[in-house]
Order: sequence, then C-alpha cells, then structure tokens
Amino acid sequence: MEETPCAIVPKEMVAKLFDVPAGQVEVTSDQSSSCGYQWGENEEMLDVVLEVEVFDTAEAASSSFRGITRGISAKEVSNAMQEAVAQADNGAAKQIAGLADGKGLQFEDVEGIADEARFGTRFGTLYVRHGNLQLSLSAYHGPSMTMPEKFTPGAIMDATAAWKKKTMDKRKQQSTELAKAIVAAL
Repeated sequence: MEETPCAIVPKEMVAKLFDVPAGQVEVTSDQSSSCGYQWGENEEMLDVVLEVEVFDTAEAASSSFRGITRGISAKEVSNAMQEAVAQADNGAAKQIAGLADGKGLQFEDVEGIADEARFGTRFGTLYVRHGNLQLSLSAYHGPSMTMPEKFTPGAIMDATAAWKKKTMDKRKQQSTELAKAIVAAL
C-alpha cells in the first residue's frame, strides 16, 4: 500500500467524488508513498495529494500522528526561522526563510473519519490515522488562484497564502470527504 498509494485512491474515485471527467484527470505523482492528481478547465481546478505511511503497529502510527500534528506557536516558528536565516548561505534562502517568519502551525480535530484525524489550518493538509496506516492528504476543487500583478517570489507566496486562506474551509471539507471515501474503501 505504501509503495502504491494511488491504488487506495484511484483516479476514478477522485473524478467521481469531485464530479470531473476521469479521462481528463492527470496523475502528477505515483511514487513510493505519494500520489497526486490534477485537473483543470477554464478557471476551475482540482488538486489532490496523498501520502501514505504504514507502521508496524497502531501504537507506532498513533505516536507519529501525535508528533506530526502537534501545534507549534508563532514564536517557536519564528525562532526556527531566525536560526535558518542565520545559517543560510545565500540571499534567496534568507528571503524565503524570512517570508515564513511569525506564523504558527495549528491543527483542528476532525471527527468521524478514522481513529484520529486533524486538519492543519496553515497549509490545508488533513492528517488521518486508521489503525497502523497514516495518511496526509489535501484536496481542492474550485476556482483557480488569480496570479499577482508582480511575478516575484514574495508576491507569489503572498498571493498563494491569501488564496489558500480564502479557500481553507472548502479544502477542509473536500479533504474530509476524500479521507472518508478512502477509509471506507480500505
């Protein structure tokens, strides 16, 4: 399962769930532990990413799940970014590290999917533990992001962050629907 993650979320399942033509859904990743799909038409898009990890025991999976979905305060992130900037060896790395400064990682519990599920509100990723299986996934089907007027790394990162924030509720809902479909099919 870990070696063929697209087997647990086939293209046809994704197409049906998001009401898009299966023949037009592209596989963007089907590698060890990672599966991705994309579709786009006019101003609409679909982006699905799934990562799978299989543990020896449910307890090991639960321990990893708790570690991954532990919230981190803005101060902790800021301190880590300051350290990264201090160690960066070029200007671009310092600029990118500086853009992430001051934002924490927060998670919300999501009920009714599996043994444990938490949604990361910063990046829009849903983490799910079902027995000894751990999934991280994100799903979004809706309007595409409008590109910023300035095409600089900072402007693109700001526009992406604003678009993700604006679409976060939809991402949570759609990721939850996909996770429920995956767990039901296991």
